[in-house]
Amino acid sequence: MDRWKEISKYVGLCVGVALLIVFFRWGEQGMMRHQAMKTGPVEFESIPNWVTQDLRMELVTLVGGAEFVLREGIAQQLGQALERSAWLDQVRVQALSDCILVKAQWRKPVARVMVGDSSYYLDAQAVALEALDLPTLPIVTFKHAQDATNVPWGTVVQSEDILAGLALVQAVTEMDRVMAQKARQSGQEVKSSLLFELQALDLSNFNGRANKNKPHLVFQSKEGTTVVWGAELGAWGRHLEAPDDVKLARLFTYYHHDRLLQTGPPRPRPSCNCICPKGRPFNPSTVIDPDQRRATHETLIDLLFGFGLDAGGLRNLGVLAPGRHPGRLGLERL
Repeated sequence: MDRWKEISKYVGLCVGVALLIVFFRWGEQGMMRHQAMKTGPVEFESIPNWVTQDLRMELVTLVGGAEFVLREGIAQQLGQALERSAWLDQVRVQALSDCILVKAQWRKPVARVMVGDSSYYLDAQAVALEALDLPTLPIVTFKHAQDATNVPWGTVVQSEDILAGLALVQAVTEMDRVMAQKARQSGQEVKSSLLFELQALDLSNFNGRANKNKPHLVFQSKEGTTVVWGAELGAWGRHLEAPDDVKLARLFTYYHHDRLLQTGPPRPRPSCNCICPKGRPFNPSTVIDPDQRRATHETLIDLLFGFGLDAGGLRNLGVLAPGRHPGRLGLERL
């Protein structure tokens, strides 16, 4: 009898251990099934404030939803989908415990190219983007580009006149950035971007192709003021125009000091004598006598010092040669 009791205890112990194994195995599989079904949203590390809800929804449609099962391989799948978007560059996707994290560089439109009744955007690298409504961005419209055709989004545009227009817009953008930075550092009011006032850039006479005696590049402001830029960046010497840095200084003086690109009655001419009354063309590319070039260049440095630029900022704009210091010209910060 005692022997049978010992056998039954042994059998019961074995059965208990077997049940525990089955229970833990079942629980482990249940946990795995639960983890396999766990979902999480797609989240971007940073989204610029100019990105609209419509653009966000375009990306949601591209990847097939805003939330996904956090399974193996989902990061690679979404990364391949997002790489097809022209709006994103250097896309990296990582599946975390509670979401799918996307790190990417956003392509910011700076210009719009008109092609008949349609148009497309360009970023600073001349990558074509869909012309969505982006009301918070200053986007200059390029008109009368010779080789303008509709191109697939993500294509790099190679047209010479369009690239010349982009270079000019980038020069104005950089000048805007420098002015804003210096204004913040000195506690002054940060003025809105000049590009918000410039509506269009006429490329019809790029490189003098229509008429060699007329200006090559001409801006039009939103208030109707014509701003004659002149030759393409770097070509001022061949056409006996003012240097590009002088043109930029005149343009920003005209805008920041006198504001005649905006609505309002004409004001008296300032001492720099760089503006015309409202409704008449403003021409920053006026010919400069070679004998007066040094004096004009020093005046430009003096003017930019008045905006708060230091020697480093002048060199970044190409106004001051490396190794030189404004103090050697007898200039002081205003």
